[in-house]
Amino acid sequence: MTPADASAPRLTRQLTRREEPHGRKHAERPLSSRELRSGTCVAGLFEVTPTPEAVVPRKPHIPHSGPSACARTTLSHPLRTSSRMSAPRTTLLATVFTASVLAACASTPARHGAKTASRVFLGKVRTMDARDTVAKAVAVDARGLIVAVGTEQEVMAFADDQTKVVKLDSGQTLLPGFLDSHMHVVGLMQQETGLVSLVGACRPQPYAEGNGQCSNFISESLQRLGESLKNDTHNTFVVAMNLDPSRQQYDAVTSSAEFKKCPAQYIEKLIPGSRPMLIIDQSGHFGYVNRAAFDALKKVRTAHGQAWPPALSAGSLWNTTTATDPCSVTYDDGGKHYTGLLTELDAYNVFFPAIEDQVLGDLLQHPDTYVQDGRKGATQVLSELRQAGITTLTSMAQTKAALQMTRLLAMSPASGTRMLSVVPADIATQHLNSKPILPSCNPLEDSACQWPKDLGVNGIKMIADGSTQGCTAALSQTSSGPQYLSSSECAPPDGHIDFSRDYLINQLSPLWKTGLWRFETHANGNRSIRMVLDAYATLQQQQPNDHTATLIHATVGEESLWKDAGNLRNGSYQLDGNTVPKVRLHFTHLIGHVAYWGAVFERQLGKDAAAYIDATGYDKQYGIPFSFHSDAPVSVPRPLWFIRQAVTRETWTYPELTQQHVLGAPQQISVRDALRAVTLDAAKEKELDPWIGSIEVGKVADFVVLSEDPVDYEPKNGGDPTKISSIKVVNTYLGGIVTGASSSAP
Repeated sequence: MTPADASAPRLTRQLTRREEPHGRKHAERPLSSRELRSGTCVAGLFEVTPTPEAVVPRKPHIPHSGPSACARTTLSHPLRTSSRMSAPRTTLLATVFTASVLAACASTPARHGAKTASRVFLGKVRTMDARDTVAKAVAVDARGLIVAVGTEQEVMAFADDQTKVVKLDSGQTLLPGFLDSHMHVVGLMQQETGLVSLVGACRPQPYAEGNGQCSNFISESLQRLGESLKNDTHNTFVVAMNLDPSRQQYDAVTSSAEFKKCPAQYIEKLIPGSRPMLIIDQSGHFGYVNRAAFDALKKVRTAHGQAWPPALSAGSLWNTTTATDPCSVTYDDGGKHYTGLLTELDAYNVFFPAIEDQVLGDLLQHPDTYVQDGRKGATQVLSELRQAGITTLTSMAQTKAALQMTRLLAMSPASGTRMLSVVPADIATQHLNSKPILPSCNPLEDSACQWPKDLGVNGIKMIADGSTQGCTAALSQTSSGPQYLSSSECAPPDGHIDFSRDYLINQLSPLWKTGLWRFETHANGNRSIRMVLDAYATLQQQQPNDHTATLIHATVGEESLWKDAGNLRNGSYQLDGNTVPKVRLHFTHLIGHVAYWGAVFERQLGKDAAAYIDATGYDKQYGIPFSFHSDAPVSVPRPLWFIRQAVTRETWTYPELTQQHVLGAPQQISVRDALRAVTLDAAKEKELDPWIGSIEVGKVADFVVLSEDPVDYEPKNGGDPTKISSIKVVNTYLGGIVTGASSSAP
């Protein structure tokens, strides 16, 4: 628990009673000590203290003041009505505890009407609750809600002859289903269509599963792509993904920096011909095109009466050069000469309308059609998520079509993963009427509800800078803080920022003031992290918002920044001489940075600065809750890999991948902390913790069964954390029901 969350145990904190002053919005206040009587039904709100060995609700002492003191205990206590993703966190938690005490008010299900379990799971249960309870059994009702957690004897009291019993094998462990806090489902589907060529670097041996055709040299990747096109007589766009000049040299003697100066020229050298080509960088922050791609896009835009060149959003650009530079491959009517390097998403997204292949075109422009037809990319992605143990994910939907695709993918019968979307501010204002999209029902309010797989949209995401390994993170403008080294391929030393603090504030302010949204901002570099912290502080000072505000990536660590972030979270942050109200600040890290790019950062930033990449040690020191994410397709969505990467902080040196060392040992964390980053803390960040993130009475029964318990490999107990990545996912469950049509599990 972080300091801001540690005011009371998990099952006793933050209960509130509704107040409705005349002519004012609903307000909340803490319950008085009289109202919070331990173990006693109190007008639908309760304090329940779990025993260390189990969290099955115990039967409380009920005062004999009427025929049934528990008759007042209902699930219909007041909830604030709003268009937000979830009801107020405090009252939703109270609802969970209401359900807990309903069970507590019964000694046996038969006598007192407690819900009968439709399924009981027997075996080792790592609940991930606030007390790190390890139980022996879990009971789940027909709606998919947890009704009991504890010993086998206690939980089997909720079973009858119709209850299905799932017995875990020896060594297997049941945990809350894993969350991936940030990814791009559209990008994953592009990757899995079979219509997009993959030209990426190879992952180190512990993570080599699924490497497929890979090379640590750009020239080899492009030559292989050219070979695959030799007998292809089509003249449509060629799309490739995952090129990574930060890890892939051009060849044994030529640096990747030379490639990035003249990408179109190198592409045309290795893949001659007239086919337009778009290659998307592994980071997602760059594209590389040839001359034919510019020509194809210009033709399409001219046919539709659209301007040439297209206007790009803030921070995006087509890199230019001079007319005499041999890197120039094309120019526009305004005299700008282009090299084929496209910086930031919008710079290459504008090429999508020119991609003529119907199947790939459907995915890029009409993903809803693609999902409904059950094409290869969709089914493969769903299978991979299930095999990784991911039962919930958050995906960035850059466009309205991408949002439709994500929601349809979640609702697909083949899906074993709940999906929550975040959108840019302009999508929220232009297409969502500035209001979040709620799930179709809430099981904490509706007794007939089974929690849907489509969790709607509850967050706004902005992008403040580029890619750290791509040399476009916003870093210090003076040498007093981390900068790109002059000896590296990166210039300028302070990187690239997409927009100003005032621009970010102006974009977010109308939505912040509604009080309906969570906020997430991509910030890799220390300068962009500072800008986002100041923007959140300014917005909070103008209009307090009790939703979470997250920094996505928070890659380049600097202790003074983390101290300020902790102060912003605990309510002691100063802005213009005034104390800023508490911000529910969270960080989420692409922890794969450490394993795959650690040596790259040492080259670009220096060893001292690189040691604080994804500084989870600072997160803990300054009380900032954090989660992990894949940013897929940037890295692979495998939470068990995340855990190993965070605990060991091993990294490898490209291109040989034979040199291995630890990147910043002081930033290593425990296995338990890493597990929380893909379960309960991730759920809190997304405001989903009333439903998921831990195995507790009243929550939704989303589980993952692992072949072993990761905590058994805790280093401080003599365990070997390098074995965590080899743990197998046995099954996943949504609402207590096994996912995957081919599974034989009950």
